[in-house]
This record gives sequence, C-alpha cells and structure tokens, in this order.
Amino acid sequence: KSINKLVESESNIKFIPRFINEREMHYYLSVIDVIALPFKKITNSGSALLALSFNKPIIAPLLGAIIDLKRDFGCNNIITYMRDFTSNKLNHCLDKIASITKPIRLKKYNWGIIGQKTDNFYFEICK
Repeated sequence: KSINKLVESESNIKFIPRFINEREMHYYLSVIDVIALPFKKITNSGSALLALSFNKPIIAPLLGAIIDLKRDFGCNNIITYMRDFTSNKLNHCLDKIASITKPIRLKKYNWGIIGQKTDNFYFEICK
C-alpha cells in the first residue's frame, strides 16, 4: 500500500509528499508533536537536530549519529528502535513519548560553542 492510502482516513495525520520550503517547515515543526525518521542508513542527521531544536522528540533507528544524539539528549527525547520500522514499533515509541515532560537542551550543539572549540583546537595545534 502507498503511504497516502495508509493515512488518508487518519484525521490526525497530514501527508505532504513534496518539497517543504523553509517557511512551511517552521510552521509544521511548530505544530507537530513528534517526528519519525525511519532511516535505513544514517551517518549524521540535520533533520534530527532540526526537530530537537524545535523541542520535538524524535523516533529513529539506533544507528549512526542517532546513537550520539541519544547519548547527548537522553532517552526521553530520542526514542529508538532496532531493524525495520513497523506499526507495532511506532505504537511502542509513541507510548514512550506520551510521558515526556522535560524540555530539550541544545547547549552542546550551539554554533557559538562549537566555533569556540574549533578555534581553540586550531590555536593549540598551530602553537
């Protein structure tokens, strides 16, 4: 079945199979409760960081950068699963997310802090 067919009868799901521009992205990230990132492979994830920057928990496989993000942000903000993303796994993850109350803190990923650490690193190796 296509995704569109699976969600067409769901009043709480809006499927938008097209490019979402920056203004729309801000709107959608402001109104959603959670973002699911059903990656098969992942090295890093701007989409995960973007969701976290909007204080939205994510559901993603325990792969690549998601492992590091889960370590940095904790189990409450990043709900992970192993192997294929099934409806049972989605429901299990949504049950876990329902109890989240802590806000997401992105201090470690602040560009000012990252820039300062990078500057310090280059300063040290160029001594």
